[in-house]
Amino acid sequence: MPKYLELSRLPKSPTVLKSVNFRLTTPGSGAILALHHGTQESSDLFDPKHPAANLPLAVRRNICPKWRHTAFNFFAFPKAFMSKPEIQYTAPYILTPYPEKDRDQSTLQQVNMSLGFLSSRSRLVLSSVIRHKIRRRIRTAISLVVTRGATAELDDKKNLRVIFNDADAGAEKWLVPDWAYIVQPTNACYQMPIPEMISLVRQALEYLRFGALKLDYTWEKDILVPQMTDTQRKGTPESFLPKVPRTKTPSKSVGSKQIPKSR
Repeated sequence: MPKYLELSRLPKSPTVLKSVNFRLTTPGSGAILALHHGTQESSDLFDPKHPAANLPLAVRRNICPKWRHTAFNFFAFPKAFMSKPEIQYTAPYILTPYPEKDRDQSTLQQVNMSLGFLSSRSRLVLSSVIRHKIRRRIRTAISLVVTRGATAELDDKKNLRVIFNDADAGAEKWLVPDWAYIVQPTNACYQMPIPEMISLVRQALEYLRFGALKLDYTWEKDILVPQMTDTQRKGTPESFLPKVPRTKTPSKSVGSKQIPKSR
């Protein structure tokens, strides 16, 4: 596996944001939203007062954004949709505050991100030690993108290298407050070069952020009506969302090498 000297001695970040915190940020379980089986009553939700809490579980699953790739799947959903924990946290294990929308993300030195991992034997059949390494690599890639604006570009020898762009750094550009994320990795993540993983993480976070902000907008404007008709229940999840214009972005290529895109 190649070494990346640009990651060995990173200087201090010139931006306000210094790190991403993944500890004690998940108030419940989101596995039922990523899987296609199980039931969840509205009373079991972490925040039953959410505007979309009365929607059927199947609709809540489908309207939340999902980014799929052969290397890993990325899911995003509001923390309010998570199932309540069976055991409540007690001191000194205090969860991060909820909601966080009132906090100015651009002035924080450390931003909170609820990140979970979903492992299945059909997609990940490696040992527990390697699974932990995969999780650490994904967390590192997310931190570099959010705090440093990391991206991947070809050098003079046509090799992908990590490039840092402070203009792309910032939690408000990649994450959405009060949303949780779940990653479903595969064996391909273990030997994937760091620049390629950073490129995929950028694509995933950008796609999920757009979908999350789109849903937050519908709920704030009360576009998603509390009571649905029978016709709406039979319709596709997209029928509940407003038509927001989205410009087509060209395929991300660097030189002569194509960076893998999501399906």
